[in-house]
Amino acid sequence: MRFKGLTLAERLITLSIIGIIDSLTVPNLISSYQKTQFKSVLKKAH
Repeated sequence: MRFKGLTLAERLITLSIIGIIDSLTVPNLISSYQKTQFKSVLKKAH
């Protein structure tokens, strides 16, 4: 038996899961980066 690829439903489920994980992690990464950047600027000003 030979598989040629994924079905449309499998692709949509996979993309949905990736989208959910992405929407949960990106805001945390951005806020962490902004805090680090703020601390760096504060140290330079001091």
